[in-house]
Amino acid sequence: MFRRKSYYTAYKGRRSRSQKKLLILSILLFLLALAALAYFILPEYIVFSADGFRFTFQPEEEESRSTADDLSEEDLHIVIDGSPATTTPEADPDAPVQAQDTQAPAYPDLHGVADQLSNLLSRKTYGKGLAGAALERGCNTLVFTIKAQDGVVRIPYLSSYATQAAESSDAKAVRDALALLEDSDVLLAARISAFCDAITPRAFAETSLRTGDSTWLDQNSKSWFDPRSDLAAEYLCDLIRACKSAGFDAVILDDLCFPYAGRTELIDYGEEDTPDARRTALEALYKTLRRTADNEGISLSVILETGNAENEESGQYAADMARYFHTVFVEGEVSASLETALTGTGCRIGTIHKGAFKAPADGRSVIAGYLQ
Repeated sequence: MFRRKSYYTAYKGRRSRSQKKLLILSILLFLLALAALAYFILPEYIVFSADGFRFTFQPEEEESRSTADDLSEEDLHIVIDGSPATTTPEADPDAPVQAQDTQAPAYPDLHGVADQLSNLLSRKTYGKGLAGAALERGCNTLVFTIKAQDGVVRIPYLSSYATQAAESSDAKAVRDALALLEDSDVLLAARISAFCDAITPRAFAETSLRTGDSTWLDQNSKSWFDPRSDLAAEYLCDLIRACKSAGFDAVILDDLCFPYAGRTELIDYGEEDTPDARRTALEALYKTLRRTADNEGISLSVILETGNAENEESGQYAADMARYFHTVFVEGEVSASLETALTGTGCRIGTIHKGAFKAPADGRSVIAGYLQ
């Protein structure tokens, strides 16, 4: 029999537990969506100040413009001279370093005398006695060889290319002896054989000049750094820093060139070896060494190996050196070509000889073999 549904039969009962959870989850998701929307949008319209924060729906450009309009004329200092605004150009790291910019008056002419480190180590009073005698004779510089062609470094140094055989056993004693001269008025100059080195190029073959699979040796059985090697440049910069730490005021670089004596035809330079390539490689090195010397506050000089202002085989050109070195030294007489190349450059000319020191009448730099 058909029965009509009553009020009681139409009642569905309470919501199930799963329906309640679904409703609560929907509400939470809606609130999270609102929070995310507020997080990404509202910060653009919140302005923080000393009085707290406030909401603003004004575009940023208009806000900054209205702030500028509120400033009084006293708050703005504007100078209009009719000329376009100028800015200071950034320094070009590849621009050549001009030697005359930093030479005078920081680095005087070097009127020096060479001496042996063994004498300095012989007794504590030797150094000060030598300094006093030098100053009395008009000699303002004492020159010591810190690295000769044998490759031994006579002072402590830090380098990625340091070897146990390269640093001398008395390096710390030499440093201590040099420290005794710190309060004297005499300058200290370190002479360094740059590329001719019997130790380090052999230990680090990738830095050396090669002949096939072997390290090339000169007529004195000495190995050479490849002047084109960035690793060799790093090693020289490390030595310059070590000289500064040991109390030196100047560095004089010897053998800063491509080999020009001995069986140089056996050296494997590759297909790109030309006189211009050698000159360019050395000038790039000069620039690197000069920047390091400037950073350390130390004078940098060089020895012109052949005495000629230009030499294609060695790669040395005096005109290039004049831009980066305090003094260009020669062993022997100064050639007319060197005079011409350095005239007006601000780079000094110096001579090195084995005789007794005598203050030069022409004002040039000089390094003598001994004091009278």
